[in-house]
Amino acid sequence: GAIRFGFETRCDMDDVSIFKAWGVPFVPGLAMFCNFFLLASFPWMSWGYFSAFLIVFFILYAAYIVRPTTPEVVARSVIEVVMDQSSSPDESGGSSATVPA
Repeated sequence: GAIRFGFETRCDMDDVSIFKAWGVPFVPGLAMFCNFFLLASFPWMSWGYFSAFLIVFFILYAAYIVRPTTPEVVARSVIEVVMDQSSSPDESGGSSATVPA
């Protein structure tokens, strides 16, 4: 049996208000094919360094995700940020905090 490829379009291809990209899906398929050969040409040491970096990154990301964030900790962080902003000098050299007379 023969393999038959058919493409069905579900939108009006003559409508100028619809964005249409040229060469889809062939150009992205060609790009994936070329990228496979580029990645296959990397030395094994590069893949090892990349894997080590990826593992370290995922460990750091997981540690960031599971850190405790209680409402009290969040509120204290927001207060510290606001206090730091109000006490920092502005461009004119003075303090941006207002002092009652």
